[in-house]
Amino acid sequence: MIKLNKKSTNFEELDIDVSMLKSANEFIIQANEFSSFSDSKNIISEITCLNCSAHPCTHFTEDFKLSEILREMPYNSSMEVCPVGAIRSPGSTSYIEINNTLCIGCNLCISRCSYGAIKQDSNVAVVNNFKTDIFKPYELKELEQTKNIDKLLDKTKIVHILRPISENEILKHYSHVEELIRNNNGLENHLIRNVFNSIGIKSKARAIGNNDIRFDLIAQFFEKIIVAEISINGNDILELPRAILDDFSVINSRYGIEFQEIIPVIVINKFPNKRSDFYEVLDDIKTITNIEIRVITYHFLSMLLRSNFKVDPTFFDNRFIVGKTNTSIMQSALEVFPALRDIDPLIEADYYSAIK
Repeated sequence: MIKLNKKSTNFEELDIDVSMLKSANEFIIQANEFSSFSDSKNIISEITCLNCSAHPCTHFTEDFKLSEILREMPYNSSMEVCPVGAIRSPGSTSYIEINNTLCIGCNLCISRCSYGAIKQDSNVAVVNNFKTDIFKPYELKELEQTKNIDKLLDKTKIVHILRPISENEILKHYSHVEELIRNNNGLENHLIRNVFNSIGIKSKARAIGNNDIRFDLIAQFFEKIIVAEISINGNDILELPRAILDDFSVINSRYGIEFQEIIPVIVINKFPNKRSDFYEVLDDIKTITNIEIRVITYHFLSMLLRSNFKVDPTFFDNRFIVGKTNTSIMQSALEVFPALRDIDPLIEADYYSAIK
């Protein structure tokens, strides 16, 4: 039995021969009745690129505009999904292309493809470009192609398979990211912005070189506003809580947003050891100002992204708050995403808790 996430938080156990499922994360399962998926022969485990006109795998096309109060702030205006420019559309007569030399294996483009035509292979994203009787992306006009897609989807159900993620895949990706961040100002903000947008948090990153608006990222989270400071490499981690206080003062004094409407978030990738002053600073800020700063890791966000998770308004409610007496977000992470234990090989590492 394997668990599948039907693009929601509802899980279902299905009797499917796992050997039929190749390396892709997204699958279309075809059946006459959706209540029965026991016939492995009805599994189409890979779908070819359809060369969609919108190209959601290359560019965000959704409306990520923030509230009227925040629109005047200068942002990084790039709408590219890939933070390193590894994916592109060569035109209407060919498939999407991915430069494997540039690809860092972040899974952003994979999460954006509705048909599962992009998969992870040897730590990089790969586009399926084979032809079938139904999928002929560069031979048919878009209307004809749409009819073929609709015909298939009439008898199919797209599901997302929650399977353990390769530890090697994760660590190699982090190695790429950390190396690039050292030499690319603004990359980590761009990366986190795109992950936030992909899991349902409408956000924008600070424009590179802008020193007037200092916070790294700002987001519309339902009726609240998120201000975030980011350090995936863990550099100057003690400065992040202090920067959050500065963010609060700017967004309150300049834009009139009340403190209770703001969710402060720090994004790191590993928790510092228990002896770090980081936790004491967070406690001091909470004691003096009553501001509870949330701490999440890029690793956890990456797990959500790779599992097609979407946030709901309760995501941050009394969660992801750490200090001297609680140096872990494990409980919070499992509350919002119980399947984490089934898919994350590094769940006991310092991506969720201070372990020393």
